Amino acid sequence: MNVSPALPTRLTRLAYGRAPSAPPDARRRAARTALATFGLASALVAIALSAAPETVRPEWRDPEYGYRVRQARDWQRERPNRPLVLVFGSSRAQWGCRPRP
Repeated sequence: MNVSPALPTRLTRLAYGRAPSAPPDARRRAARTALATFGLASALVAIALSAAPETVRPEWRDPEYGYRVRQARDWQRERPNRPLVLVFGSSRAQWGCRPRP
């Protein structure tokens, strides 16, 4: 099999050769647009991922808190006329609060 010594060079040029390029100003503008789009998209994703645990999905940040919020909402839905009393504090408030009927 006779392979011309220029064949690998031509194949390399075809695979990695330069395409007809746009003027430098157009390439710079395209690069700036790509960077700005990437930066904006990254910022939006970061904002969405930091806001979601605080608003929509509190159980992602603190599973116990999410469970308690869901439980309080269920209680309010079951008995809407009953007042909801919340006790804030440490574990002492959790174990020391004893409501009387």
